[in-house]
Amino acid sequence: NFFSPQDNPQFQFVFNSTTNRDVRDDHASLIRTLGAASAVLLKNTNNSLPLSAPKTIGVFGNDAADFSDGLYPAGGFDNVGYDIGTLAVGAGSGSGRFTYVVSPLEAIKARAAQDGALVQYITDNTAATSAIGLETIYPPPSVCLVFLKTFVTEGYDRTSFLADWDSTALVNSVASICNNTVVITHSGGANVMPWADNPSVTAIIAAPLPGQEIGHAIVDVLYGAVDPSGQARPVEQSARR
Repeated sequence: NFFSPQDNPQFQFVFNSTTNRDVRDDHASLIRTLGAASAVLLKNTNNSLPLSAPKTIGVFGNDAADFSDGLYPAGGFDNVGYDIGTLAVGAGSGSGRFTYVVSPLEAIKARAAQDGALVQYITDNTAATSAIGLETIYPPPSVCLVFLKTFVTEGYDRTSFLADWDSTALVNSVASICNNTVVITHSGGANVMPWADNPSVTAIIAAPLPGQEIGHAIVDVLYGAVDPSGQARPVEQSARR
């Protein structure tokens, strides 16, 4: 009823004597499965993935974090998306309202706790590209996870194939202090990756828009529960890259 002449987008249709019905069932588990299954491994050198209980982990990038301005920022997106917060869905008519979102950083911290690992992180891209910000990371992580995002919405044309928010500087900065840097992209379209041949970038995962279980889905991939090959398959049954 959004375009009703009554100008009442909140009109509640009544079906079987109820106006609202919870139809979620166990959809969260399916969302998590599909989110992990849709990831694609683009690079994996030195057997960087799957992770094998690393004791020191670095997490970087504004795409790793939970939302700082709420699930639906009142100020809008200004065609570039929100700054701090992971990209679980696109905007416009292809979007949807969340029940909740599990961020990558939240899921990584929970998984790392099982191994007693130290997790250090910077989710402000400006801070993560500054020498002062990176000096706070000690001891040097045995693996650094960099999360990039590319916002998309109807009615707006992307002006670059690079991931957003000064992504190239972010990857290069982290790679300069971490020789085992894994880059994860959440994107609504194609990206160029000028840092892909950097020898310190040991693995790249392209994950599209995984939905509310975005954090759990990428942890399933990073730790080898799901093979990042565009299909759900136990990693031990897949060909090593």
